[in-house]
Amino acid sequence: MALQNYYGKTYTCIREPNVAVTADSYSDLIDVSDYKGQLAVILNACAGTGTAAPTLDVAVYTSADSGTAGSGTGYDAISGAEFTQVTTTKSHQVIALDQRACSQFIKLYFNINTNAQFKCSATLVGDDAGH
Repeated sequence: MALQNYYGKTYTCIREPNVAVTADSYSDLIDVSDYKGQLAVILNACAGTGTAAPTLDVAVYTSADSGTAGSGTGYDAISGAEFTQVTTTKSHQVIALDQRACSQFIKLYFNINTNAQFKCSATLVGDDAGH
């Protein structure tokens, strides 16, 4: 989850590549006070497997408190910050967020249907608040 700076932009891995999502889950917490201005959340997902109709829904949640990092308690979905549902076709999507519209922390919620599996990664990109 370390911040990496390339070409004036800061990148943070939200979800490691090729880790399978097999049940509803949350990503690790990201402190967006390390960023300023416009942010991009990038989702890369392989085609779903495991059921006749696998589905993966991913949304961005925010909270001012890091104390509930392991659950959805205290987090609110950010309006308009949902990726298009992923099914049996691979997907590369980007959501734009304004850092000022977020509370201090964000995380992704991965909602998957029963017996489905998706390999996916997610990255946060933006300007470092220190620059």
